[in-house]
Amino acid sequence: MNAHLARVLRRLESVAPLVGLAETLSGPDLQTLLLEVYRRRALRREPRDVAAQYAEHRFVRPAAVGARELHAFDGLALQVLPPEFDAIELAPTSPLGACSVLADVNQDLAVSTIRGVEVNSDPTNVLALEAAQRRRADPGAPVHLAVSHRVLRPQQFDFPGAWAHFRLFAIASAGRGAADHAFEVATMLQHVTYWLALLEASRALGYDFRDVRVMITPLAKSAEVLAEQLAVTVRERHASVDCRVDVERTAGRAYYRTLCLQVRVRGRDDSDWFVADGGFADWTAKLLGDRKERLLVSAFGTERYCAHLRRGGS
Repeated sequence: MNAHLARVLRRLESVAPLVGLAETLSGPDLQTLLLEVYRRRALRREPRDVAAQYAEHRFVRPAAVGARELHAFDGLALQVLPPEFDAIELAPTSPLGACSVLADVNQDLAVSTIRGVEVNSDPTNVLALEAAQRRRADPGAPVHLAVSHRVLRPQQFDFPGAWAHFRLFAIASAGRGAADHAFEVATMLQHVTYWLALLEASRALGYDFRDVRVMITPLAKSAEVLAEQLAVTVRERHASVDCRVDVERTAGRAYYRTLCLQVRVRGRDDSDWFVADGGFADWTAKLLGDRKERLLVSAFGTERYCAHLRRGGS
């Protein structure tokens, strides 16, 4: 029990009301109750209250980067996107638990709503839901999806570009695994190649960077040889890119399976930025009840990149 919840329960003088809401009300009944709670709260508000929240609340302030720049970058990302990827437009919300159930992360990392859904905090999880639906309809066809999406995350971080809401460009590839790891090799190379192509193409829009690095991390002993082989292939195909196996990475080890990747660049002031991150996840395997299903997801931090690596930025 966190401190905020403990404080609320002290005011209620009992956990019984909370237990009752959680265990005895159906989903529709709980929604009906909460809708009435917020209707009454809204009735007590004045225009000055709405204006004050708009001025101060980080969930509702406009984006850090202007629409022209973001749309120009999205247009470039779609132009460079391989034709086998279906670029889709997501709803702003996803099923409750889209991240916490699939990826086993805390539900508090998403903004849950009283309508029984959550505001999208990670487009890759939602792409997994769509990929699983398409794989169920046609198990013989691999699925490649892409999306540009604004996400909302409630946690606060103390580093540049740690906004409450921001834009990501995400891709996902789903298919069936084979004994020779053919799907893993092909899709990992496909995702890395795409992010490198997008970086290079972005120079024409005025983005400035150097020292492109790709790190591939094996998350199991059995994946170490595969990671080395992939690193060699990336170096052969992209001579100017420093691709290496990174066994020291700690982030994402409980999130991804088998292999994960990260793409980093340096700004003109020698600042170090990771611009793309991803890895293999077991989400479609869970959704389809088939351990042979494979899924690679990765995402590019569009808004951070636009804010900090354009000429005239940091």
